[in-house]
Amino acid sequence: MIRRVWERMGEFLFPSRAVCLNCGDPSGLEEEWLCARCRARLKPGVHAVQSDEWPEDGVSRAWFALYYEEPIARLIRAFKYDGVYRLAPFFISCMRSLLATIRSEGFDCVVPVPLHEKRLRERGFNQAEVMAAFISQETGIPLRDVLRRTRNTKRQARLPVTSRRENVHGAFTCACRLSGLKVLLVDDVFTTGSTANSCAKALRLAGARDAQALTLAGSRRYRRSKDRIYRKNAASNSSKP
Repeated sequence: MIRRVWERMGEFLFPSRAVCLNCGDPSGLEEEWLCARCRARLKPGVHAVQSDEWPEDGVSRAWFALYYEEPIARLIRAFKYDGVYRLAPFFISCMRSLLATIRSEGFDCVVPVPLHEKRLRERGFNQAEVMAAFISQETGIPLRDVLRRTRNTKRQARLPVTSRRENVHGAFTCACRLSGLKVLLVDDVFTTGSTANSCAKALRLAGARDAQALTLAGSRRYRRSKDRIYRKNAASNSSKP
Protein backbone atom coordinates (compact mmCIF):
# COMPACT_ATOMS: atom_id res chain seq x y z
CA MET A 1 0.00 0.00 0.00
CA ILE A 2 2.73 2.47 1.03
CA ARG A 3 4.81 1.54 -2.02
CA ARG A 4 1.87 2.20 -4.36
CA VAL A 5 1.35 5.62 -2.77
CA TRP A 6 5.04 6.47 -3.29
CA GLU A 7 4.87 5.25 -6.90
CA ARG A 8 1.86 7.48 -7.62
CA MET A 9 3.55 10.43 -5.95
CA GLY A 10 6.69 9.75 -7.99
CA GLU A 11 4.72 9.65 -11.24
CA PHE A 12 3.09 12.96 -10.29
CA LEU A 13 6.37 14.66 -9.36
CA PHE A 14 8.51 13.02 -12.07
CA PRO A 15 6.22 11.94 -14.92
CA SER A 16 8.26 9.62 -17.09
CA ARG A 17 6.89 10.85 -20.44
CA ALA A 18 5.95 14.48 -19.82
CA VAL A 19 9.26 16.34 -19.39
CA CYS A 20 12.83 15.43 -20.31
CA LEU A 21 14.68 14.91 -17.03
CA ASN A 22 17.87 16.28 -18.53
CA CYS A 23 17.02 19.38 -20.57
CA GLY A 24 13.49 20.01 -19.29
CA ASP A 25 11.84 19.90 -22.72
CA PRO A 26 8.09 19.97 -21.85
CA SER A 27 6.79 19.00 -25.28
CA GLY A 28 6.23 15.34 -24.38
CA LEU A 29 8.45 12.33 -24.94
CA GLU A 30 8.27 9.46 -27.40
CA GLU A 31 10.14 7.29 -24.88
CA GLU A 32 10.51 7.51 -21.11
CA TRP A 33 12.72 9.98 -19.26
CA LEU A 34 14.68 11.64 -22.10
CA CYS A 35 13.81 13.55 -25.24
CA ALA A 36 15.14 12.24 -28.54
CA ARG A 37 17.97 14.79 -28.58
CA CYS A 38 19.25 13.91 -25.10
CA ARG A 39 18.75 10.18 -25.68
CA ALA A 40 20.94 10.40 -28.78
CA ARG A 41 23.81 11.59 -26.57
CA LEU A 42 23.81 8.28 -24.69
CA LYS A 43 26.41 5.92 -26.14
CA PRO A 44 26.44 2.83 -23.91
CA GLY A 45 29.21 0.32 -24.35
CA VAL A 46 31.48 -2.07 -22.47
CA HIS A 47 34.21 -0.28 -20.53
CA ALA A 48 36.69 -2.13 -18.31
CA VAL A 49 39.49 -0.40 -16.41
CA GLN A 50 42.34 -1.27 -14.10
CA SER A 51 44.75 0.99 -12.24
CA ASP A 52 48.09 0.60 -10.49
CA GLU A 53 46.82 3.21 -8.04
CA TRP A 54 44.32 0.75 -6.57
CA PRO A 55 45.47 -1.35 -3.59
CA GLU A 56 46.27 -5.02 -4.12
CA ASP A 57 43.40 -6.03 -1.84
CA GLY A 58 40.95 -3.79 -3.74
CA VAL A 59 38.99 -4.45 -6.91
CA SER A 60 40.93 -6.05 -9.74
CA ARG A 61 38.78 -4.44 -12.43
CA ALA A 62 35.94 -1.93 -12.80
CA TRP A 63 33.22 -2.28 -15.43
CA PHE A 64 30.77 0.41 -16.53
CA ALA A 65 28.47 1.20 -19.45
CA LEU A 66 28.63 5.00 -19.73
CA TYR A 67 30.87 7.88 -18.75
CA TYR A 68 29.60 10.00 -15.88
CA GLU A 69 28.45 13.05 -17.82
CA GLU A 70 25.15 14.53 -18.92
CA PRO A 71 22.54 13.31 -19.54
CA ILE A 72 23.17 10.13 -17.53
CA ALA A 73 24.72 12.04 -14.61
CA ARG A 74 21.54 14.06 -14.13
CA LEU A 75 19.41 10.91 -14.23
CA ILE A 76 21.64 9.21 -11.66
CA ARG A 77 21.26 12.18 -9.32
CA ALA A 78 17.47 12.06 -9.73
CA PHE A 79 17.57 8.32 -9.01
CA LYS A 80 19.77 8.61 -5.95
CA TYR A 81 18.79 11.89 -4.31
CA ASP A 82 15.23 12.54 -5.56
CA GLY A 83 13.98 8.98 -5.08
CA VAL A 84 13.12 8.34 -8.74
CA TYR A 85 13.88 4.64 -8.35
CA ARG A 86 11.65 3.86 -11.34
CA LEU A 87 14.67 4.83 -13.43
CA ALA A 88 16.32 1.49 -12.58
CA PRO A 89 14.86 -0.48 -15.54
CA PHE A 90 16.00 2.26 -17.91
CA PHE A 91 19.51 2.10 -16.44
CA ILE A 92 19.57 -1.67 -16.91
CA SER A 93 18.56 -1.21 -20.55
CA CYS A 94 21.65 1.00 -20.97
CA MET A 95 23.76 -1.83 -19.51
CA ARG A 96 22.47 -4.68 -21.70
CA SER A 97 25.61 -4.98 -23.82
CA LEU A 98 27.80 -4.82 -20.72
CA LEU A 99 25.72 -7.40 -18.84
CA ALA A 100 26.01 -9.79 -21.78
CA THR A 101 29.79 -9.66 -21.27
CA ILE A 102 29.47 -9.96 -17.49
CA ARG A 103 27.51 -13.21 -17.86
CA SER A 104 30.54 -14.91 -19.38
CA GLU A 105 33.02 -13.72 -16.73
CA GLY A 106 32.30 -16.47 -14.20
CA PHE A 107 31.07 -14.41 -11.24
CA ASP A 108 29.65 -16.37 -8.32
CA CYS A 109 27.54 -13.64 -6.74
CA VAL A 110 26.38 -10.04 -7.00
CA VAL A 111 26.92 -7.87 -3.90
CA PRO A 112 25.57 -4.30 -3.55
CA VAL A 113 27.56 -1.53 -1.88
CA PRO A 114 25.66 -0.86 1.38
CA LEU A 115 24.40 2.37 2.89
CA HIS A 116 24.68 3.11 6.59
CA GLU A 117 21.39 2.61 8.48
CA LYS A 118 21.05 6.35 9.09
CA ARG A 119 21.56 7.21 5.40
CA LEU A 120 19.18 4.44 4.39
CA ARG A 121 16.45 5.90 6.63
CA GLU A 122 17.01 9.36 5.15
CA ARG A 123 16.99 8.20 1.53
CA GLY A 124 14.39 5.45 1.85
CA PHE A 125 16.21 2.98 -0.37
CA ASN A 126 19.71 1.88 -1.36
CA GLN A 127 20.27 2.65 -5.04
CA ALA A 128 23.04 0.02 -5.28
CA GLU A 129 20.73 -2.65 -3.87
CA VAL A 130 18.02 -1.77 -6.39
CA MET A 131 20.54 -1.94 -9.24
CA ALA A 132 22.01 -5.20 -7.94
CA ALA A 133 18.58 -6.88 -7.83
CA PHE A 134 17.93 -6.00 -11.48
CA ILE A 135 21.45 -7.07 -12.50
CA SER A 136 21.05 -10.40 -10.71
CA GLN A 137 17.75 -10.98 -12.50
CA GLU A 138 19.23 -10.00 -15.88
CA THR A 139 22.39 -12.12 -15.59
CA GLY A 140 21.24 -15.04 -13.44
CA ILE A 141 24.09 -14.40 -10.98
CA PRO A 142 22.86 -14.89 -7.38
CA LEU A 143 22.38 -11.78 -5.25
CA ARG A 144 24.03 -11.79 -1.81
CA ASP A 145 23.49 -8.72 0.38
CA VAL A 146 26.39 -9.46 2.74
CA LEU A 147 28.28 -6.17 3.12
CA ARG A 148 27.62 -3.85 6.06
CA ARG A 149 28.70 -0.21 6.48
CA THR A 150 29.95 0.07 10.04
CA ARG A 151 30.02 3.87 10.26
CA ASN A 152 28.15 6.72 8.64
CA THR A 153 30.83 8.19 6.38
CA LYS A 154 30.68 11.59 4.73
CA ARG A 155 29.33 11.68 1.18
CA GLN A 156 32.19 10.92 -1.18
CA ALA A 157 30.92 13.34 -3.84
CA ARG A 158 31.43 16.25 -1.45
CA LEU A 159 35.05 15.39 -0.65
CA PRO A 160 38.27 16.15 -2.56
CA VAL A 161 39.84 13.15 -4.24
CA THR A 162 42.68 13.06 -1.70
CA SER A 163 40.24 12.61 1.22
CA ARG A 164 37.98 9.93 -0.23
CA ARG A 165 40.14 6.90 0.54
CA GLU A 166 40.53 7.91 4.19
CA ASN A 167 36.80 8.63 4.49
CA VAL A 168 35.83 5.02 3.72
CA HIS A 169 38.89 3.29 5.17
CA GLY A 170 37.70 0.36 7.30
CA ALA A 171 34.05 1.39 6.86
CA PHE A 172 32.81 -1.99 5.63
CA THR A 173 32.58 -5.53 6.92
CA CYS A 174 31.26 -8.76 5.45
CA ALA A 175 28.54 -10.68 7.33
CA CYS A 176 29.57 -14.15 6.15
CA ARG A 177 32.38 -16.18 4.58
CA LEU A 178 32.83 -16.00 0.81
CA SER A 179 35.58 -18.59 0.53
CA GLY A 180 36.89 -18.89 -3.02
CA LEU A 181 34.12 -16.80 -4.61
CA LYS A 182 34.49 -14.34 -7.47
CA VAL A 183 32.37 -11.35 -6.44
CA LEU A 184 30.71 -8.68 -8.58
CA LEU A 185 30.39 -5.52 -6.49
CA VAL A 186 27.55 -3.23 -7.66
CA ASP A 187 27.15 0.54 -7.27
CA ASP A 188 25.79 3.38 -9.41
CA VAL A 189 29.00 5.32 -10.21
CA PHE A 190 32.72 4.50 -10.21
CA THR A 191 34.98 7.55 -9.80
CA THR A 192 38.20 7.25 -7.77
CA GLY A 193 37.47 3.68 -6.72
CA SER A 194 37.85 4.46 -3.00
CA THR A 195 34.47 3.06 -1.95
CA ALA A 196 34.74 0.00 -4.18
CA ASN A 197 38.26 -0.76 -2.99
CA SER A 198 37.28 -0.47 0.66
CA CYS A 199 34.36 -2.85 0.03
CA ALA A 200 36.63 -5.22 -1.88
CA LYS A 201 39.03 -5.39 1.06
CA ALA A 202 36.18 -6.55 3.32
CA LEU A 203 35.12 -9.13 0.71
CA ARG A 204 38.66 -10.48 0.39
CA LEU A 205 39.04 -10.66 4.17
CA ALA A 206 35.90 -12.84 4.10
CA GLY A 207 37.65 -15.22 1.70
CA ALA A 208 36.66 -13.94 -1.76
CA ARG A 209 39.29 -14.85 -4.34
CA ASP A 210 38.46 -11.85 -6.53
CA ALA A 211 36.30 -8.73 -6.42
CA GLN A 212 35.40 -6.58 -9.41
CA ALA A 213 33.20 -3.50 -9.57
CA LEU A 214 30.20 -2.98 -11.85
CA THR A 215 28.48 0.39 -12.18
CA LEU A 216 26.22 2.18 -14.61
CA ALA A 217 28.70 5.03 -15.10
CA GLY A 218 32.40 5.66 -14.66
CA SER A 219 34.52 8.78 -14.36
CA ARG A 220 35.45 10.63 -17.54
CA ARG A 221 39.10 10.39 -16.47
CA TYR A 222 39.10 6.87 -17.87
CA ARG A 223 38.19 8.03 -21.39
CA ARG A 224 41.81 8.74 -22.31
CA SER A 225 43.46 7.06 -19.36
CA LYS A 226 46.30 4.57 -19.57
CA ASP A 227 44.32 2.59 -16.98
CA ARG A 228 41.75 1.60 -19.58
CA ILE A 229 41.93 -2.02 -20.72
CA TYR A 230 39.60 -1.71 -23.67
CA ARG A 231 36.50 0.01 -24.89
CA LYS A 232 33.89 -1.81 -26.94
CA ASN A 233 30.96 0.22 -28.23
CA ALA A 234 27.51 -1.35 -28.10
CA ALA A 235 27.05 -0.42 -31.73
CA SER A 236 29.87 -2.68 -32.87
CA ASN A 237 31.65 -5.82 -31.76
CA SER A 238 35.12 -4.47 -32.38
CA SER A 239 37.53 -4.00 -29.45
CA LYS A 240 39.89 -1.09 -29.14
CA PRO A 241 43.17 -1.27 -27.21
